[in-house]
Amino acid sequence: MFKQFFGLGEADTAEMRKSENDLKEVLDYYDQVLASQQYLTGSKVSLVDLFHLPWLHFLPRLGIENEILSRKNVAVWCERLEQRATWCKVVQEIAS
Repeated sequence: MFKQFFGLGEADTAEMRKSENDLKEVLDYYDQVLASQQYLTGSKVSLVDLFHLPWLHFLPRLGIENEILSRKNVAVWCERLEQRATWCKVVQEIAS
Protein backbone atom coordinates (compact mmCIF):
# COMPACT_ATOMS: atom_id res chain seq x y z
CA MET A 1 0.00 0.00 0.00
CA PHE A 2 2.62 2.51 1.05
CA LYS A 3 4.97 1.60 -1.76
CA GLN A 4 2.32 2.42 -4.35
CA PHE A 5 1.12 5.51 -2.44
CA PHE A 6 4.61 7.00 -2.40
CA GLY A 7 5.25 6.15 -6.06
CA LEU A 8 7.90 3.54 -5.35
CA GLY A 9 6.56 0.95 -7.75
CA GLU A 10 3.92 -1.70 -7.65
CA ALA A 11 2.84 -3.16 -4.36
CA ASP A 12 3.47 -6.81 -3.58
CA THR A 13 -0.08 -8.20 -3.86
CA ALA A 14 0.50 -11.08 -1.43
CA GLU A 15 2.05 -8.77 1.16
CA MET A 16 -0.77 -6.27 0.68
CA ARG A 17 -3.41 -8.96 1.21
CA LYS A 18 -1.64 -10.14 4.37
CA SER A 19 -1.41 -6.58 5.71
CA GLU A 20 -5.09 -5.95 5.00
CA ASN A 21 -6.04 -9.17 6.80
CA ASP A 22 -3.83 -8.22 9.76
CA LEU A 23 -5.48 -4.79 9.91
CA LYS A 24 -8.96 -6.32 9.81
CA GLU A 25 -8.07 -8.71 12.61
CA VAL A 26 -6.76 -5.89 14.82
CA LEU A 27 -9.75 -3.65 14.08
CA ASP A 28 -12.15 -6.51 14.88
CA TYR A 29 -10.41 -6.94 18.23
CA TYR A 30 -10.52 -3.19 18.90
CA ASP A 31 -14.22 -3.15 18.03
CA GLN A 32 -14.86 -5.81 20.69
CA VAL A 33 -12.81 -3.95 23.30
CA LEU A 34 -14.47 -0.63 22.48
CA ALA A 35 -17.93 -2.15 22.85
CA SER A 36 -17.54 -1.90 26.62
CA GLN A 37 -15.26 1.11 27.09
CA GLN A 38 -14.54 4.49 25.49
CA TYR A 39 -10.83 4.00 24.90
CA LEU A 40 -8.53 1.04 24.33
CA THR A 41 -7.28 1.01 27.91
CA GLY A 42 -10.47 2.07 29.70
CA SER A 43 -12.48 5.21 30.34
CA LYS A 44 -9.66 7.72 29.78
CA VAL A 45 -7.63 8.46 26.69
CA SER A 46 -4.07 7.13 26.87
CA LEU A 47 -0.91 7.08 24.80
CA VAL A 48 -2.15 3.82 23.31
CA ASP A 49 -5.10 5.67 21.76
CA LEU A 50 -3.06 8.71 20.73
CA PHE A 51 -0.49 6.50 19.01
CA HIS A 52 -3.19 5.46 16.53
CA LEU A 53 -4.31 8.97 15.51
CA PRO A 54 -1.83 9.58 12.66
CA TRP A 55 -2.51 6.12 11.24
CA LEU A 56 -6.28 6.46 11.52
CA HIS A 57 -6.02 9.83 9.80
CA PHE A 58 -3.96 8.29 6.98
CA LEU A 59 -6.16 5.27 6.16
CA PRO A 60 -8.64 7.21 3.98
CA ARG A 61 -5.74 8.23 1.72
CA LEU A 62 -5.13 4.55 1.12
CA GLY A 63 -8.79 4.03 0.21
CA ILE A 64 -9.49 1.71 3.13
CA GLU A 65 -11.46 4.00 5.43
CA ASN A 66 -14.35 1.53 5.19
CA GLU A 67 -12.36 -0.77 7.46
CA ILE A 68 -12.96 1.81 10.20
CA LEU A 69 -16.46 2.88 9.22
CA SER A 70 -17.74 -0.70 9.03
CA ARG A 71 -16.89 -1.25 12.71
CA LYS A 72 -19.29 0.86 14.76
CA ASN A 73 -17.24 1.03 17.95
CA VAL A 74 -13.99 1.73 16.13
CA ALA A 75 -15.69 4.47 14.09
CA VAL A 76 -17.02 6.17 17.24
CA TRP A 77 -13.62 5.86 18.94
CA CYS A 78 -11.87 7.31 15.91
CA GLU A 79 -14.31 10.22 15.75
CA ARG A 80 -13.87 10.85 19.48
CA LEU A 81 -10.09 10.97 19.07
CA GLU A 82 -10.22 13.16 15.97
CA GLN A 83 -12.41 15.71 17.79
CA ARG A 84 -9.78 16.34 20.47
CA ALA A 85 -8.71 19.99 20.40
CA THR A 86 -5.02 19.10 20.30
CA TRP A 87 -5.49 16.81 17.30
CA CYS A 88 -7.55 19.47 15.49
CA LYS A 89 -4.60 21.86 15.93
CA VAL A 90 -2.22 19.29 14.46
CA VAL A 91 -4.48 18.77 11.43
CA GLN A 92 -4.75 22.54 10.92
CA GLU A 93 -0.96 22.88 11.06
CA ILE A 94 -0.54 20.11 8.50
CA ALA A 95 -3.09 21.72 6.18
CA SER A 96 -1.42 25.14 6.24
